[in-house]
Amino acid sequence: LLQDVNGNIPLDYAIEGTESSFILLTYLDEHGVDLTSLRQIKLQRPLAMLTDVKHFLSGGGNVDEKNDEGVTLLHMACASG
Repeated sequence: LLQDVNGNIPLDYAIEGTESSFILLTYLDEHGVDLTSLRQIKLQRPLAMLTDVKHFLSGGGNVDEKNDEGVTLLHMACASG
């Protein structure tokens, strides 16, 4: 599925009940994607990131440590929503 940098797909921008949302829902249905599986797909990346952060912190990682560009893990997490 096409996603923007925020993880949104075209359906997220289509106003519910419009022809655009109907077309997108029809397309997804014809290609075997239901809304429940779509929500699960969209949650996979954030849940994987959460697991990685928990592992990092349990190993003594510091979310305030800066990389070579001066960016912290906390900055990256906030930017990723």
